[in-house]
Amino acid sequence: MDDEDGHGKHLAETLRVLGEAEDWAARTSAEAARLRPAPGSSLRGDDDQAFPYALSHAVWDALDHAVDHLTCLQALLRDARVIHRFAPYALVRGALENACAAVWMLEPPRRADRLARRLRLAIDDVRNGEQARQLTGQQGPRTKKDRLDDIAAIATRAGLEEEALKNRVSYTEIVKAIDASGAPGSLIEFSWKICSGLTHGDSWAAWSASRMTQMPSPVQDGVATLKMEANLSLLMQMTTLAVRLTGRGWQLHDQRCQSPYLSSAIAHATR
Repeated sequence: MDDEDGHGKHLAETLRVLGEAEDWAARTSAEAARLRPAPGSSLRGDDDQAFPYALSHAVWDALDHAVDHLTCLQALLRDARVIHRFAPYALVRGALENACAAVWMLEPPRRADRLARRLRLAIDDVRNGEQARQLTGQQGPRTKKDRLDDIAAIATRAGLEEEALKNRVSYTEIVKAIDASGAPGSLIEFSWKICSGLTHGDSWAAWSASRMTQMPSPVQDGVATLKMEANLSLLMQMTTLAVRLTGRGWQLHDQRCQSPYLSSAIAHATR
């Protein structure tokens, strides 16, 4: 990789940013000690009210998926030393979506809002799983109705209104919410749309995100031949955003795992 148009610099910065994911990967390995919500912590209270759909488990799964996508991208760029034009954005998209989901569940200051978001994801998971079973002709140990009724009962015990769980959740909603709650100009939703468009093979995304060079071959029937190359500057920006959001998810997770006594002591010590 030469340094034409800063390519080498962009690749080096992308790999530097991805290095942050290595600590997270070690943290999510099977051998690592897992941080559990402390008694009295906000996340422990969320888990107790959402049982068995623990908020902490859903957040951990989302962050684990985000980290897995990031370390896969790191292996592709650093170890395999291959730079594909489009495939890396599918990995960035997976990291972005899961990081946003983790932040989306943890960010609300009100427990009722955190529980509603967790249970809406649980409802969506039940529905998606049942659709997959129908395609394979398999039947689960419990019916779809029984499982959804259980989630509704959990919501009732937690004091949630039926309206709070009515709408189906989507990553469009999740990403929009995180974009709106983040720093102005962070372009989270725009970045996600670019990554999704490149994953789906959308022409608008390919034209917007690729480096285009017209080939010397003659134009025939009004059609020119173009060379499409990976845009490492864009990949660097998208990767940096995904890593930043994943880090935000871990930060919120660790904060909500702390007991109120420890949180108060830390706040006092930093004054």
